[in-house]
Amino acid sequence: MVDGLLAHYPGRRPDAREFALRHRVLLLSTPAGIAVDVALGALPFEADMIARATAVEFEPGVALRICSAEDLVGLKAFADRLQDRAAAKGDAGMLERVQALRARFGS
Repeated sequence: MVDGLLAHYPGRRPDAREFALRHRVLLLSTPAGIAVDVALGALPFEADMIARATAVEFEPGVALRICSAEDLVGLKAFADRLQDRAAAKGDAGMLERVQALRARFGS
């Protein structure tokens, strides 16, 4: 999966493949320069999150599954990075951005 995505979208770091395998997240960029993080789920809660996700057409012919705002907050809490702590505590701005993306892509 990682190699297939990297064949179509450039990585945002020179070691994108190795980083993805080590940290279970693939950091890509679209042709328009939009940053995309692809989580490589492996844990039971990630399987549950994927089951709750909604498929949306990201660009013509490319469908992605987008997690709920609540699941995104959970992922940020799990990551425990400084920039994620505010989001995990209920950053309304982050939730609004997720809801806007879901509305934009019809879910």
